[in-house]
Amino acid sequence: MIFVRELQYEGVGFKAYMLQKNDFSDLEEVAKKLELKGVGPVMRLMDSPSFQKFFSSKDAVSDTSKILVSKIGFSNPSITFIPATVRVQVLTNRKSKSIIIFGSKLEVVSKFAAEVRRLKIPERYKGKGILYAGEVISLKEGKRK
Repeated sequence: MIFVRELQYEGVGFKAYMLQKNDFSDLEEVAKKLELKGVGPVMRLMDSPSFQKFFSSKDAVSDTSKILVSKIGFSNPSITFIPATVRVQVLTNRKSKSIIIFGSKLEVVSKFAAEVRRLKIPERYKGKGILYAGEVISLKEGKRK
């Protein structure tokens, strides 16, 4: 049995790209896809705190593991480790901004989906952020004068 979780991006400048760990040959392409502009987009990507933290950590991560690099409205891209038992598909449609997560264990799929969602939790006033597919956020009323 395969379990599926879909995350949708609402009101967030969203770009995502999957990258093999320690495979820096595609890094220039990643920087272009994430639209990192300025001097040395690859250096900017490699100097980002999340990138440094990910690659300097000595977790039990094999060299063949994949990472999800996403730019979701912050100045630096967010980097997330994709577990070996999980498959991730980034939909690049113009209308649909979403990531679909597949896996054989519901626990692992849900945990990874929650980890990605935690990068940009939906806010209560505008509804911007990463939501589960079909999730409805009840918006608060703003201040009135």
